[in-house]
Amino acid sequence: MIIKRMIQLFTKIMEGEDEKKIEKMQEVFGSVIKLGAVEDAKNREKLVSLARFTTNQRNNTSFDQVCCYF
Repeated sequence: MIIKRMIQLFTKIMEGEDEKKIEKMQEVFGSVIKLGAVEDAKNREKLVSLARFTTNQRNNTSFDQVCCYF
C-alpha cells in the first residue's frame, strides 16, 4: 500500500514541470528507486520509468533514453 502511494507520488512529481522538485526527489530517492526496480518484480516497470541516470551527455536520463544510445 505504501509503495503504491509512493510510486504514484513520484510519478506525479516526474510529470510536473518543477525541475527543482524532480532533482530533489532524484537526489533523495534515486538510489532507492533503482534498487526497487531490481528487487521488486511486481512494480519493476513503474520503477524503471521513474529511475534516472547520469550520463556524459546529460543528467537525469531515463532508462529508455540510455538504451537508445546503444
